[in-house]
Amino acid sequence: MFQSFQDLHASCSCQLATEYTRRQYFQKNFGYVQPQSVYLGTNEHRRDCYAQYIPLPDTLRAILKDPVVWEECVKSQSHLVSDGVLSDVSDGSAFESNELFLQAGDIILKLILYQDAFEVVNPLGSSKKKHKLVGVYFTLANFEPFRRSVIDNMQLVLLCKELDFKWFGQGTVFSRILSDLKQLEEHGIVTTSGHVVRATLLSIVGDNLGSHCIGGYTQNFSTSKYFCRYCEIQRDQLENVSQCFPVRTVDTYKEAVQLLQQSDVNDVKGIYFDSVFNSLKYYHVCQPGLPPCIGHDLFEGVVAYDLAIYLRYFITVKHWFTYSQLNRRITQFAYKDSDCNSQPSPVSEKANTIGGQAAENWCLLRLLPVIIGDKVDPHDSAWQLVIALKELVELVCAPTITTAQIAYLNIAVVEYLETMKAVFPSDHLKPKHHYLLHYASLILKLGPLIRLWTMRFESKHSYFKRCVRRTQNFKNVCQSLANQHQLLQATLSSNSFFPEVLRAKNTTQYHAQLYSDAVRNAVVAQMVTEPDSVSSEVNFKGTLHCNKSLTSIHSYSKHTDKTQLKA
Repeated sequence: MFQSFQDLHASCSCQLATEYTRRQYFQKNFGYVQPQSVYLGTNEHRRDCYAQYIPLPDTLRAILKDPVVWEECVKSQSHLVSDGVLSDVSDGSAFESNELFLQAGDIILKLILYQDAFEVVNPLGSSKKKHKLVGVYFTLANFEPFRRSVIDNMQLVLLCKELDFKWFGQGTVFSRILSDLKQLEEHGIVTTSGHVVRATLLSIVGDNLGSHCIGGYTQNFSTSKYFCRYCEIQRDQLENVSQCFPVRTVDTYKEAVQLLQQSDVNDVKGIYFDSVFNSLKYYHVCQPGLPPCIGHDLFEGVVAYDLAIYLRYFITVKHWFTYSQLNRRITQFAYKDSDCNSQPSPVSEKANTIGGQAAENWCLLRLLPVIIGDKVDPHDSAWQLVIALKELVELVCAPTITTAQIAYLNIAVVEYLETMKAVFPSDHLKPKHHYLLHYASLILKLGPLIRLWTMRFESKHSYFKRCVRRTQNFKNVCQSLANQHQLLQATLSSNSFFPEVLRAKNTTQYHAQLYSDAVRNAVVAQMVTEPDSVSSEVNFKGTLHCNKSLTSIHSYSKHTDKTQLKA
């Protein structure tokens, strides 16, 4: 026994003795994808600069080795569109008009790319922006929405210092991504099972600054004449909320690019250069390929700005309550479930916005009638604006929406903005107010906008920030972080990207007639037939959940993923 243990230890020590042998072992036995250093050139300080790129084809091959992932991609090919109901990006007209997606019989991977700049260290002090990175991630629209929201299913594509990105330009930094995307569009990849799979870009999500940078639009939202990437509205027309303006199309975008090349001008209707991603065969930034982010536009923009105006009116003009009373109620309110992690921040009387992050502002707007409803006059015009904004947000954030509701949303946005102008004429509209006018048409093209917002992608940044703070290595930040991330993904791929729920031993008799149609349909969808019993103990990702009564199953299904209904 001792001799066999020594032999095992010796064999393991030989393979894992050095960093090189460890990586060779991981690459051979796990789904490890080696990051590649892409030479960008020499910067202004005469230093060689590199970006870390994780090859897209290799990453796709690695994740498609998982049989559950492969089944998910195959299942997405037979997606049935429900007439008049939009529940995902595949229900939008932009998806249905893509020539590559319409090819029957082929497995097509739909890539959702995300790009953003983030700080990995304290952004204050003399080193501000010194270690600010540009990160590019992707996920597959073939996955169901609740699977796409898992951070582990978001793959890293590229890491680059923001200073290098601005110095060398996106044409140099994104050159490898573009070449691989073109290869995936034309020829695809061959999986380990022998299937040929093609892929293309569905959309590039990000905040307004990042999306305008990718699309070649103006990045000055405060003074630029043309500030919208969806239409050709001018700044002096911002108050005309009921007027329709020419929509940007692929043809008008190409005409503007030709004028830029032929004449000596800096921009044409807000377009400064042709996006490098327009070189792809099945993607263009005007399709629309740059969807809005409701987290930045709505919750950190319109909601934060408008709620501050309404609360100031309630306090300084109506004298219904004070800021201290409002903040006391916000702090002492009994938040439940997911609201406990997104409690609103106290409102400052000196700030022009209510502050807070997107989830906090959403929580405040949703619970404001309960927090201060007894202090206000329900017939007041300003309070009616609060209710109208709350209803508007619920429609925009709906995970499933009908075409009739989209038509109502278009009318509700116009009425809300016109009423706000009439009640508060001294408070001018901002560009993010104008973006709301495009939401109805964008939902028809892209599906529910909640499926494309950036909040889940931004959670991915926290992993890299923790790595830097733990290692304290700033010699080559991008390479260190890329290697650490790929080792983590290799560990995840060795088990399964989509862990399933395990059935526990204790079960309770299941009476289908006690539950609503929604719960019964969810159980049947996951179980094929309705079961005779339901587990009273469910193990999900190592956590044991206990259902002490049959009635708890209904509430349990509301707050868990669909996979948990398999128990």
